[in-house]
Amino acid sequence: MNNLQLQKAEKERDDLLETNSRLLKQNMEKDDMNAKSLSTILHLKSLTEQAEREKEAREREAKSSEQVALAARLAENAKERVTEEALKEKKVRFECSHCIETFLFHMIVQKLNSCIVCLLTNDSFWKTGSQIWRKSVNE
Repeated sequence: MNNLQLQKAEKERDDLLETNSRLLKQNMEKDDMNAKSLSTILHLKSLTEQAEREKEAREREAKSSEQVALAARLAENAKERVTEEALKEKKVRFECSHCIETFLFHMIVQKLNSCIVCLLTNDSFWKTGSQIWRKSVNE
């Protein structure tokens, strides 16, 4: 019976060795699969972080673009207001200039009128004027 037990023990040992070998192979395959999965996870994490950085960069660029657009609108509005004010100032200067010219014209006309009145009421003017006229007629 010893021989039978020995054969049985050897069979069990062979079965255990085979099972152990199969389990070791499965363990190595699982370790390999885990390593590949971990590598994939790390790669995906890296891609996610890169995508997040790119998204943040695009958001900053969009915000900058909005600020530049706002600054451009404000500058355009300021330009329009400055142009309007310049036109108003030019109009006022023209009107004032026109008023001054009109005023000076009226002052000159008044002075001329008073000179004419003086001349017309002055007897010596008439005498001198008639003498000049007579000379020109006689010549």
